[in-house]
Amino acid sequence: MMDGTAGLRGRPVADDTLLDDVAALSESDPGGMLRHTAAAGAQVRESASLAAEANLGVLADEGRPRAVIIAGIGTAARTGEILSTVAGPRCPVPVVGRRRAGVPGWVGAADVVIAVSA
Repeated sequence: MMDGTAGLRGRPVADDTLLDDVAALSESDPGGMLRHTAAAGAQVRESASLAAEANLGVLADEGRPRAVIIAGIGTAARTGEILSTVAGPRCPVPVVGRRRAGVPGWVGAADVVIAVSA
């Protein structure tokens, strides 16, 4: 098709009445992404609160890290890919996603490692 819809499924026009139909929403969202997306704001607020509580500002006294490594396996590895895509080009240090167990041999005390689990 030349109208840009080849291979697409679903409705070409949004149907707002589906938002009131819980059964239709559940059927259209078998992975539960709508619920997870709706909870994302609360997760970000909780993360910001926990970071403030942990007083991460003291890390600034040590200067910036040499690199940021995001380690995850399977779907959790997507976090590293997303962070390196979004922050990497503007980040003053390398942002490296690691898609397997362990960290690279060059990682040391001057690096920040973020372990992600689904």
